[in-house]
Amino acid sequence: MFITGIAQVDDRQCTVGNNSIPDCQAVLVEEVDDEEDRYYEEDVISWDELPLERKSYYLSLGWTREKWNLPDEYHMRHWRDLSEEQLKAVMTLGWTEENWTSGDDDPDAYSKTWGNLTPEEVDAATVLGYSRETWHTKAAIEDFSPIVFPLSIPELESMNLNYLEALEVKVGVVDGTATLDDEEIVRYEIAMSEYIKLLRAGSKLYLKYEDHDPIKAHISSTIGSKILTYMRDALSKSPLRDMGYYLDKYDKWPLFDENYSFFVGGTNTSTPMHYDVDDFNVLWLVEGRKRVVLIPNDERTIDRYDCVSSFAGHSCWTGENILDGPLPEFAVEVELGPGDGLFIPGKTWHAVKNLEPSVAYGLRIESSQYKV
Repeated sequence: MFITGIAQVDDRQCTVGNNSIPDCQAVLVEEVDDEEDRYYEEDVISWDELPLERKSYYLSLGWTREKWNLPDEYHMRHWRDLSEEQLKAVMTLGWTEENWTSGDDDPDAYSKTWGNLTPEEVDAATVLGYSRETWHTKAAIEDFSPIVFPLSIPELESMNLNYLEALEVKVGVVDGTATLDDEEIVRYEIAMSEYIKLLRAGSKLYLKYEDHDPIKAHISSTIGSKILTYMRDALSKSPLRDMGYYLDKYDKWPLFDENYSFFVGGTNTSTPMHYDVDDFNVLWLVEGRKRVVLIPNDERTIDRYDCVSSFAGHSCWTGENILDGPLPEFAVEVELGPGDGLFIPGKTWHAVKNLEPSVAYGLRIESSQYKV
């Protein structure tokens, strides 16, 4: 299977962008059916359960207990529990009972900026508790503060390119020059050792596992369990706890496959501009160098960026290139080296480029994943 313009396949090799992969197999990764996803719950943090400092921030944006406890695009009530006014509003925004219940892709209205909504859509969004300030930015923190900090994780420091090259596993790789959502494009299956050889030779293929990738399961016992165990232990003792970003409850919550990520890419491979909704998101570099451009997703950038595509209500992709040319207004640029950790505030716009062949691991936590 292939997507025109991204990949071409014949019986003996695959071509992703300008990269040829001998003896590979094309794999279209599909979302896991809701009934097979045992991790995510519909339960949400209620207004009364919010920490005082977060509640104060949301009050400043116009939220109230009544508005907060209404459903939004990530945390939804059952269709049958919606009031007549709420039903009219969600249908105006493009929801049907079928896609509301299944949790499939958000309607087109959710990819628009507030300024591009029709008057009817604005009225409907207002009924559901949104405003110009909170549309697409509910989870943005008041102080835009991405943090680069040193993080020592001896147990993971040896899990570099040499370590990965020795693993006898199959992995899925994608075009590392894609400009749109790279979580839903075709992956190509290849031996890890073969991929690392291609990477060292300058290939623009990219190995990235994150979120709900079904193909992560086969490698979780080899890599994932170590990332989850040792990264959480290190982060629990890091400056992020004292700064209030790593919360005490993170020590107790169980972690699953979707909580870890890892990225292995060659020079000039990249992840395009997007945001993730995680409450806690840390990227940690084992080997190589990365350049990261981050932009606040708050009142300073309202209506500037559209969601051209989204992934299961978890991420939003703009299709814009912020890695080349002048930095956009309000952007922050950081460069990471081995042993550097980067805390990415929730819903922060960001894009990443590998300046050298790189290996990075990540830990991400989203509160809505748990019954709280």
